[in-house]
Amino acid sequence: MKEATDALTHQARDSPQAHLSEMVRLHRRFIRSAIHQQFRTHRILEPLQPLFDKGVTLTHQLSELEPKQGKPLLARALTDRAMLFATARLYAPTALPDYRKAVELLR
Repeated sequence: MKEATDALTHQARDSPQAHLSEMVRLHRRFIRSAIHQQFRTHRILEPLQPLFDKGVTLTHQLSELEPKQGKPLLARALTDRAMLFATARLYAPTALPDYRKAVELLR
């Protein structure tokens, strides 16, 4: 799965509108797979936060290119990252702002 994501990364740089949506989908699958393998609440944040941050970055780019498709995906990525922070017991400083932004995007 990582190989597919890496290959699409290069294609998305050249033609973001053609490949960025698929990058978002594959990246989400990659995150879910990583969570399944690494789900330990006491050490979950360090190995997984970069994946969630990248998911937010990718969907933010997509929402700028294609707002209709990208905004709901950005809201979902922010919600996913908020849940990661909540799992790591980082509620107010990190989880809450992501969750609030996700709710705002869905209005």
